[in-house]
Amino acid sequence: MNPVTLKSKDQALRAEELAPGIVHIQLSNFWARRVGFGASCYLVDEILIDCGFSNAGVVLTRFLSGRKIKAIYCTHNHEDHTGNCGRLAEKLGCPVYLRNPDKRWEEGVARLLPYRRLSWGKPDDYLAQEMPARISTGRRELMVIPTPGHSRTHVVFFEETLGLLFAGDLYVSGSASAIMTYENPYDSIVSLRTAAGLGARLMLNGHGLVTDDVSRRLREKADRIESAAGQVVKLHTQGLSTRQILRRVFANGHLKDWLMSTITNGEFSRTNFVRACIQADQS
Repeated sequence: MNPVTLKSKDQALRAEELAPGIVHIQLSNFWARRVGFGASCYLVDEILIDCGFSNAGVVLTRFLSGRKIKAIYCTHNHEDHTGNCGRLAEKLGCPVYLRNPDKRWEEGVARLLPYRRLSWGKPDDYLAQEMPARISTGRRELMVIPTPGHSRTHVVFFEETLGLLFAGDLYVSGSASAIMTYENPYDSIVSLRTAAGLGARLMLNGHGLVTDDVSRRLREKADRIESAAGQVVKLHTQGLSTRQILRRVFANGHLKDWLMSTITNGEFSRTNFVRACIQADQS
């Protein structure tokens, strides 16, 4: 399959086959391109892993039109991964699977803050079934591994034959810094190390990152989070304020962090990381 590109107004799609039957679909719109942060979904034979955001629903629906899709499996419930579940499930006549489907509207999805509504758009209403422990595409078998931390609904999918890890938002970058208000850094540490133990050869995440040397990268991120969390707790026991801890643990990038916190109304920031570590230590 040659790379495919589609456009509709400000929406854009690029699809490229990574291996026989495995297609990487990259979605973007005006705002995603401004910040360099689109969303990705993946065709694995006749299943779809994630379905992107509703503000790119026109091009994704067009690309999938006429294809046989047996099911949609979501790495987690956030609107940039489930935004088109409803329209695709109806159009393609396929079920949707999500871990902890009763939580599909939690973590800010039911009432999106303005920055999320502007960037990703309101997700379609959809029904989801509980995620199975294993998925068969007919040609391939995928293990489903719960990986909470970024979301309580989060899972990764591992295809052992090719060593592919479909990582969702488990690994978006290698740093340990800003997180959402509902994230749990300690759960993320466990999840990263669990995924590292799979021995994947290639990691495909939910925002276009394709990387090798997977186990090392996952372990290094887990180590960074653990180290930063340990510093936070130690400084908190010494009586330092959240602001003082923030300055000690994260030496650089404070202007960028302030900007992101302002844009997201405090939903995404390094302050959230500090608070989450303190809360977890006190619980």
